[in-house]
Amino acid sequence: MRRAVKTNGLPEMRDLYRKIRISANCYETPANPMNFDEEIRRRAATIPGGLDPQGWLNLAKEVHEDFRKAWEKDRSRVECDKCRGSGVYGWGAYINGKPSFSGPCFRCEGKGYQTALDMRRNCYYDRYGIKLVS
Repeated sequence: MRRAVKTNGLPEMRDLYRKIRISANCYETPANPMNFDEEIRRRAATIPGGLDPQGWLNLAKEVHEDFRKAWEKDRSRVECDKCRGSGVYGWGAYINGKPSFSGPCFRCEGKGYQTALDMRRNCYYDRYGIKLVS
C-alpha cells in the first residue's frame, strides 16, 4: 500500500485528486473519470463512519494503483496503431504506394508492438509533450 498523502488545505487536496483522476484516465480500462469516481464512492460506502477529505484522497490513490495493475496485467502487448505492426512509420506524400519519408516508429520504438509502459509513455506525451513542442 502506498504512503498516505499529507496536505494542509482543501484546495490542495482537490488539485491533487484532479491530477490522480486525470492520470487514471491513461489506462484503457473502465477508468474514465466517471467510473473512477464511482469506484471510489463504492469503496467509501464500505468504510464505517465515512471518510474525511484526507481519507478520500488516500482511497483515490489506492483505486488508481488498482486500475494501473489491472491494466498492465491485461495489456501485455498490442500491435502499434501508428506503424500497424511493421515498426516503420511513413509520412509525407505516398507515391506509388510508398511514403516519401520513413523511419523507426516513435510510438513503439521500432518494435511493431506496444507494451503497457509504451502506451503509458505515449499517453503522457500526447497530453503534455506535444503542447511543449508546438
